[in-house]
Amino acid sequence: VSMVKTNIVWNPNGTVSYREVRTFHFDREKSAGGQDDIIVSINGPLVGAGALLRVANPALRFVMAVVINKLNEQLIVNHTVGELLYDGYPDFLAAVSHMLDPTIPTSDGKFGYMHGRNATDDGLYTVYTGVHRMDLYNIITHWNGKKNLTAWKGTCNLINGTNGEINPPLKPGQDTLELFSSDICRSFKLVREGINSLYGISAVRFRVDNRTFDNGTTYLPNACFDTKRKMASGAVDVGPCQHNLPAALSFPHFYLADPSYRDKVEGMKPDPDRHGSTLDMEPRLGLSLKINARIQTNFILERDPLIRNLRNIPELTYPILWQDLVSLVPFKVGVAPARMFTRVYAGLHFAAH
Repeated sequence: VSMVKTNIVWNPNGTVSYREVRTFHFDREKSAGGQDDIIVSINGPLVGAGALLRVANPALRFVMAVVINKLNEQLIVNHTVGELLYDGYPDFLAAVSHMLDPTIPTSDGKFGYMHGRNATDDGLYTVYTGVHRMDLYNIITHWNGKKNLTAWKGTCNLINGTNGEINPPLKPGQDTLELFSSDICRSFKLVREGINSLYGISAVRFRVDNRTFDNGTTYLPNACFDTKRKMASGAVDVGPCQHNLPAALSFPHFYLADPSYRDKVEGMKPDPDRHGSTLDMEPRLGLSLKINARIQTNFILERDPLIRNLRNIPELTYPILWQDLVSLVPFKVGVAPARMFTRVYAGLHFAAH
């Protein structure tokens, strides 16, 4: 993955604005398979259309249900890795999704979980430079021109912390680190785990814990992430920031999630070393020496009496794929950190049917 900051503007109030373009490159040598490998998985556009129709006006809902049944869209489909990710594949429901919800951007009629997102940025960031106060260094002040999100309720809309690349110097006794990620549409905290060593440098390790995706039952501040779907702890319904589509995020293999998620899906083997997320930070500079960010994308399967192939499906949270993003600073003897580039690697793991 290459990540390049563009449109950089230094503002007079001690902040800087920029966009960060992320470009993913396929590395066959480090991949378990090729982009032409076939994956048997869930029909994303069909599941998404079912959710959109539930809130559409009755006339449109009936007409579209007739069309979908006529097309005999199947719940289980076969596509290549490339099609499911960045290349996309032609799909009627993806082409007409804008008709079902005008807030969905018009597309080229293709569907892929990351189609249209390669070589793009995730929005305009404005952050403190630290010129006036180092304790605010790289803290995000605005994202896309706004100080807060609008998808959630109350304090869950607050944009807090940094993007994780670099942070304010660690304060004495500081045991949490707050980050913001547009990918999961929220801010979240990591908790201090202990001391680690990288390149012979002492680093403080922070790790996500079960509070991140708690539904507010045991960690009350998360109650404002609650939605009409009433998810059990361990997965969060991101429909409010994804056009109300039936998507949920969790840690891979439902790590740290309520057992009810794993009970309904075969093959889940959560492992804290493989599926947890960590950040190793040099405490005086605030530099993130290594980040392991792991997140799983799931579909929330719901029955729909009007769509034949959604009428009798099991209702569960179905894992689609999980991402393993590794960011590290490769220190070299005699080279100043400012002259180095952070290396970022991304691994994508499918949960095939």
